[in-house]
Amino acid sequence: MLDAGVGACSGGTIVVMDPKGDAEETSPTWRAWCMYEWARTLDVYGTDGLHLPRLRPEGRAQLFAGIAIEGSKTKDPKDKERIIAAVLQQYGSTAKFNAILKLQLLLEPLRYKVDQERLMGQAEALGTQWRLEPVDEWLAAGAGGERALVISAGAGEGKSTIAAALVKHRPQAITAHHFLKYNDQRRLEPIRIIKSLAAQLAER
Repeated sequence: MLDAGVGACSGGTIVVMDPKGDAEETSPTWRAWCMYEWARTLDVYGTDGLHLPRLRPEGRAQLFAGIAIEGSKTKDPKDKERIIAAVLQQYGSTAKFNAILKLQLLLEPLRYKVDQERLMGQAEALGTQWRLEPVDEWLAAGAGGERALVISAGAGEGKSTIAAALVKHRPQAITAHHFLKYNDQRRLEPIRIIKSLAAQLAER
């Protein structure tokens, strides 16, 4: 039911914090369902779907310190078992799950899932067929070849689409990636770019 609810929302998930009361029991990280909802939101919408409005540094630090899905609570123990099983199925381990949520809070990385799906959807609708042999040859050359592969073209001629295709079809060759977007100021900020690349490297 929670997965369906997250998917049905149009803009993602808003995290509402209670500024009063016991720090542990009022923190979303105390509730297993809250943390699982965050993770599903990130998976469905990417970073842009998880909204932490007006969260001050001290509040962010409190959330960061409290992330541990193993120690979170549910009213029904069976719910906790289902959540842990879902976490293990999707992430492989509770440690990886915790690390991804911590990276989100620490770095606020940009995600590109929606952009990549849009670009690939447009390419598929046009019947695009990919010939990536030149890229494969460049990769195979390793240290013996040129150190940089440049895809050069004019505005709107498909550079981002080619990059999205490489991320999809050659994931083993992509360590980290960033998609610029002229009408999204966050995508143009050097610090945000560095944080996003750092988060991808940390997740590997």
